[in-house]
Amino acid sequence: MSGLTVSSAESADVTCIAELVAEIEQYSYLKELFVRDVHRRHGVASALMAQLHAVAAQLRCCRIEWTADRDNPEALKFYEAFGATPQDTKVFYRQTVRPRQTFQPDVAFRPAFDKRR
Repeated sequence: MSGLTVSSAESADVTCIAELVAEIEQYSYLKELFVRDVHRRHGVASALMAQLHAVAAQLRCCRIEWTADRDNPEALKFYEAFGATPQDTKVFYRQTVRPRQTFQPDVAFRPAFDKRR
């Protein structure tokens, strides 16, 4: 696994953030792409996407994947303008981590291939 952080920041002085995590010869996952409001519509995000594509190609990745909020139509239009297509083959999951909580699946759950039913 290799990674590239184009820019990361904790302050208001930073224009944008983009982080690419790549599995060589497979695919890249764009973890974050963020451009501050005052810098939007100046080509910053387009330049970041172009650079991310160049890095992914250099790493011999066959595709880049990422998520976007459904309630952000501007971002969705931006990505589609680059030729990206929304996928319905994946589901995005999130789980809250609580201190001192152990992770255990529901005891009633058994995968279909599990013959111990």
